[in-house]
Order: sequence, then structure tokens, then C-alpha cells
Amino acid sequence: RVEIAGGGLSIPLGGLPTRGRLEAPSSLVAAVEMSKNGVVNTWVEDKGYGFISPTDTKLGDLFCHVDSIRDRSVKSLKRGDRVVFDVEVNTNPTNNCGKKFATNVELDRGRGG
Repeated sequence: RVEIAGGGLSIPLGGLPTRGRLEAPSSLVAAVEMSKNGVVNTWVEDKGYGFISPTDTKLGDLFCHVDSIRDRSVKSLKRGDRVVFDVEVNTNPTNNCGKKFATNVELDRGRGG
């Protein structure tokens, strides 16, 4: 929902205006709760992608593209960088369908990244 300042009017992401308080969509809340930690194990600078080894080894190594880095001033990662990220599943039916990848990647500043 988007709230119109001062009017108490909110618009659900689906379209029609309603009255009520501003609420975050449940999909955004779930993404925040699902953040993972890991370490960059490979980065191919000239291609703009690499792989992250999550601390949760059940996930396996995850593909990470430079466009998945949340801070647009960060143009690459390097081997050994500690990162925080979300995990999504590729739903493209013709390209790596069902494979997991890292998104919303951020350097983990609290761990010396």
C-alpha cells in the first residue's frame, strides 16, 4: 500500500484506493526474514558475475550477477568478501529453470567484508 501524505488514504499495490494504515506487502517481509550469509568464492571481473558459498551449505553455491548487488556504487565483489543476500529461484522456462541464485547482495560490514 502507498499512503497519500496527510490524507489517510492508502492505495494497495493491486490498485484501488482504500482507507487504513500503511502496511508492507507480505512478500517484502518474507524477503527480509530470509536473508542469508555467505562468502564470495569466485568473481569473474570482466563478465560481471561470480558465485557465493552460503553458510547454509544445503543451498550449494549460488550464482550472483553484478546487477544483484544492492549498492549501485559497488561494481564488483572479490573472493573472500563476506556478504548478506536473499535467495530466489529462476523461473525462466528456457534458461536455468529451478536453479537458485543470490539477489539483494550487500557486503556484510559487520564481519569485515
